Amino acid sequence: MKQKGFSLIELSIVISIMALLIAGIVGGSKLISSAKLSKLMKDLRQIETEIGQFVMTYDAYPGDYDDAYAVFGTACYNNTNDCNGDGNGQIRWDTPSYDTFNVGEAIQVWKHLKLANISSFSPNYDGPSDNPAGFPVGKTHGIKGLSMPDSKIKGGYFVFYSDGSWTNGAGRTVDNNVVTYAEEDIGQPDTYNMKITDVYNLDKKHDDGDPLDGKIWTENPSCRKDYAVTEGYELSDTSILCNIIYVLTEF
Repeated sequence: MKQKGFSLIELSIVISIMALLIAGIVGGSKLISSAKLSKLMKDLRQIETEIGQFVMTYDAYPGDYDDAYAVFGTACYNNTNDCNGDGNGQIRWDTPSYDTFNVGEAIQVWKHLKLANISSFSPNYDGPSDNPAGFPVGKTHGIKGLSMPDSKIKGGYFVFYSDGSWTNGAGRTVDNNVVTYAEEDIGQPDTYNMKITDVYNLDKKHDDGDPLDGKIWTENPSCRKDYAVTEGYELSDTSILCNIIYVLTEF
């Protein structure tokens, strides 16, 4: 019996359907990625707004507030050293020398915002009684869902002060309080965990497209062109991972 194969028209229809399915999958993936980045940007701006509200109310940054214990009492921590910051205008991620619990100001941020009934983010950290048992060795600076808020994307948000070491050939530096989007759990706030194309697209859409200027920066030098000569992202290698640094307004 003679077998009948597919005609060219039938094959073309099948191929067209497969192409549409693939395009739909790819397009859907891009939409999901775009939605996640939009959520990330929304959260960064919300954090900035809430910190601004705190500053307007208490004339100090959350975490850095040096009179927090007098205002919030033992609901904050058990004593002034564990509750208060040093009031220098910098939200430090490193551990204060006086703090036996390794609780830096970057962790205190969320406690202060919560007690001020300002924060819409919900870390579960309740104070030094959670530490050191709640913090694995080498991870005392931030754990999502414990000492910093979960991101709806994957990791968490970390507020801290840049020491001005991130600079470029034009002499621009980050010496502000900033927010970074961190990985699942971190010991340092300089984790490279975002695709360079995602950071670039966020910067281009919501800022100036310059990796070392404006509100959106990246600290990873591999993500930047030879910035002593020209500005821009090193998009020739899309496998590079970057971090996103969102510079907070000086309130």
